[in-house]
Amino acid sequence: MRLSHYTLLYIVATLWLAVGCDNTPIIETQKQAAPNYKENIINANRVVSEAEHTQIEGYISRRGWAMTHLPDGASFDEYQRGAGNPLSDEDTAVLQYSIETLTGQTIYSHRSDTIIVGHHQPNLGIDQTIKHLRRGSKARIILPSSLAYGMVGDGDRVPAMTVLVYDMLVQ
Repeated sequence: MRLSHYTLLYIVATLWLAVGCDNTPIIETQKQAAPNYKENIINANRVVSEAEHTQIEGYISRRGWAMTHLPDGASFDEYQRGAGNPLSDEDTAVLQYSIETLTGQTIYSHRSDTIIVGHHQPNLGIDQTIKHLRRGSKARIILPSSLAYGMVGDGDRVPAMTVLVYDMLVQ
């Protein structure tokens, strides 16, 4: 039995299509790859966070400061206790402060901001930490970069991914 050229061509083409086709949709392949990126980003953030934590602990230890560590990663030492109750959301407060890095580089030697507590000003870390302070308090506050100005800095003087040390008076 001889097959015609057309029949033979049809059989070869059908086998080629059957072997060459992959039934896995492209979208499924992309969905499978996405968790790896997410996991890599989470791991990178964890490494940065752990490195900053080690640097902060070393900084505190070298100075012999007795700091209170908050669950979010901020640390503070209220070295002069103010009067009254701790500040709470919607309280207005005047913050006078200086900022430096863990290496001692001065970012701001004197700043003053009037804030409304709970509105994340000037940043989330300060906003959360001052809720533990009272009017008249003087405190040292250390913020990991994630609670300060993060991956981009403040666009002026605070570099990206910088741990900040505040010396602050709350009024």
